[in-house]
Amino acid sequence: MADKAYIPGYESDIFISYAHVDNETDFDDQDGWVDQFRKLLAVRLAKRFGRMDTIKIWWDDHLERGQLFDVTIEKAIKGSAIFLALTSPGYKSSQYCQKEIDCFYEKIYAGKDPAGLVVGSDRIRYVNCLLNNIPHKEWPEKFGDTTGFPFHDAGNSKDFGEPSDPRGELFRDQIRDLVDYLYNLIESFREELGSKSKSPQIESAPKTVDSEGIKLYFGDVPRTLRSRQRRVMLELEDAGFEIVETVLPEDVEDDKYRPAVEKALRESFLAIHLLDDEPGKPMGGEFGELTFPQCQVKVGLEHARSQYIWVPKALDLGAVSDPAHREFLEMLENQNLPEDRYTFIRSSPAIISEDVCEKIETIRRLQEEQQAREHAQRTAEALRIGAALLDTHIKDQGYALDLSEFLMEQDIRPYVVAQTDSSASSLEAFKKALGKTLERAGIPIIFFGDVNKEWVLERLGHAAQIAITQGWPLKECAVYLAPPKKEDIDFNLGFLKVHSLNNMDHFDPATFNLLLGGAA
Repeated sequence: MADKAYIPGYESDIFISYAHVDNETDFDDQDGWVDQFRKLLAVRLAKRFGRMDTIKIWWDDHLERGQLFDVTIEKAIKGSAIFLALTSPGYKSSQYCQKEIDCFYEKIYAGKDPAGLVVGSDRIRYVNCLLNNIPHKEWPEKFGDTTGFPFHDAGNSKDFGEPSDPRGELFRDQIRDLVDYLYNLIESFREELGSKSKSPQIESAPKTVDSEGIKLYFGDVPRTLRSRQRRVMLELEDAGFEIVETVLPEDVEDDKYRPAVEKALRESFLAIHLLDDEPGKPMGGEFGELTFPQCQVKVGLEHARSQYIWVPKALDLGAVSDPAHREFLEMLENQNLPEDRYTFIRSSPAIISEDVCEKIETIRRLQEEQQAREHAQRTAEALRIGAALLDTHIKDQGYALDLSEFLMEQDIRPYVVAQTDSSASSLEAFKKALGKTLERAGIPIIFFGDVNKEWVLERLGHAAQIAITQGWPLKECAVYLAPPKKEDIDFNLGFLKVHSLNNMDHFDPATFNLLLGGAA
């Protein structure tokens, strides 16, 4: 499961601001309105983007709040790209909710989120959802220049209305309009950030690389770069990095020189080599005309965990007077090694330290991604399934969020079918999602709640037919039995094994034991 938001530079894509009174319910076994809204919004957005874990929604599900503005809430707001308010009489009268609004505005207008309030020409980053038919002049002051999204059942302008039923047709139409707006807003936001070639530096994002425990090795340099190397070493040492002592030729006997370099390189997170048109001091003896800087780079190609090779931005390799050194630099520039292992960079000497920090962050990210892939592979081998396609009718989509969160905790990737208006494109989306699922040793899970059994059988048939025509290895499917209770739950198709996962009373993780590789 991804940890960051879909919009780069943020921890969450959407922050939901609401009054807790609007989430109260008369029944202990029933989710509150806000909880249902949040789940259905997450599912509908997942269907638009094609993955359950794509869009990150943050909301505070505590039952009570203290008098002081919670630092956790403040951090979540400052780390969110979009502010979504559920406006009601309770929201308007809540000082806490007003502080949330003020916090979002303050981070933008104080320059702590320089992306600005408006995305593109007309898409505003706060969204006003009305739980009642509140007159425009009574909206929170900062929401005055928006149109708002109604989520109430008021029949006319004078009717105050109540929050629309999350299981009703009216709510489905209303949330469709909201999802359309959010989808376009999110994609426009990503496109705008991409055109600026950088993510906004929001307050919650780290401003410096975590240097704790990181060792850096600086290779030998020609005399022309010694002062620059010392300056870079001091800058990185001040930033908290540990500098491994450079192995110099005058400090080590000839036959012990290379082993000493190998040892220093293996102990370091990153080897940094600063080069220019001067080849450096020749080693002589068995090494011939190979220089000490060149030797350390070559040893690094074999033994360094990762290398950073720097040359001046204006260096013209064709103008390097020493033919052997020119050939050596051309070889380094044309190395085809993984990004986490090797970087050849041309830049200004003034930004070497900054480049090194970015390089370290890149290495860490790539290593974490590789570890995640390896973990997912090991998990897929240990489990019976590595992915699941959650296929729901619009009537039952609320149940998909609970299941997707559970599956992600088990390192199983949930896919969903992207929403479309036509049956042909809907079937094509189902085919595409099914292909991704089966590539990861996955299984389709069809939701059987308020829909009729014929709809479920039709979806199972589609899955089998698509798998057969495409040559995909589909041996089993599952049906998630959601409320209400039903008697006819036999899905024996003969040619395809179908597991019935009984969650008609409540969500029960034990029903998935067989799929996860445990006891039935």
